[in-house]
Amino acid sequence: LLSPELSSEILALMRSLGRAKDVEMASSDRPPPTVIEKIAPEDHPGDAPMLRYELPEMVCVHKPAGWEVDNQDAGGGPWMSAWLMEQYTIEQVPICHYEEHQFGMVQRLDIPSSGLVLVGKTWEGFYTLKWQLQTGNITRDSLLLVHKWVDLDGRVNRQSFADRASEGEAAPAQLTVLAHLLRADEEENHFSLVVMRVRKSRRGDLRTHFEGAGHPTVADGKYCEREAYLRDREWCARKFMHCFRLEWRGTKDGI
Repeated sequence: LLSPELSSEILALMRSLGRAKDVEMASSDRPPPTVIEKIAPEDHPGDAPMLRYELPEMVCVHKPAGWEVDNQDAGGGPWMSAWLMEQYTIEQVPICHYEEHQFGMVQRLDIPSSGLVLVGKTWEGFYTLKWQLQTGNITRDSLLLVHKWVDLDGRVNRQSFADRASEGEAAPAQLTVLAHLLRADEEENHFSLVVMRVRKSRRGDLRTHFEGAGHPTVADGKYCEREAYLRDREWCARKFMHCFRLEWRGTKDGI
């Protein structure tokens, strides 16, 4: 575990490296940017992303369902990187034009999910956000509809049911149950509306945690059983998960 003193020293170093990189990339002899194909009208999934909250060094963006946060792997949705390049020229925000720095995008959201994504507009901002993400200083709240009634005894919050979890490992997220629900036309199918709070987790742990606990997300094509997924899609067009709140700090805030 990092001590507060060592953690502050690492953050100060990362910010210093970021400021140096910002100076380097502001010059006219910066490396050529990554070339990304523009989004064709036929590839547009419907709703477009939106800038929700903007600071000089970072921005919070709303990603609609169907778009891909392509900061690590390219998959099957239109890329958020292409949209960011349309919003900011390389002279305005160089980092959004370079794949090796994830186009500035800090955390992922699955293609079928929607919600808020943080983007560094400067290298100092990007490194500051990355530090917060890796040290559990970014809080992410999401709304989910999951299968079956989640017990109110807190069992799902006491230990991890994820694939790679060791015995007794802490749960990767904390759930608050808002409601137990059922469909009027299918009373045998129970659902829970929950708020999930995450500060730090390994990639894939959240989905396998809920699947392992017996509560896969509604319309999750990867972790729902096929029959349940097809039944979900009759009334739910997309994975029922939305990241509605992020808590983080800017480069001028004390951490």
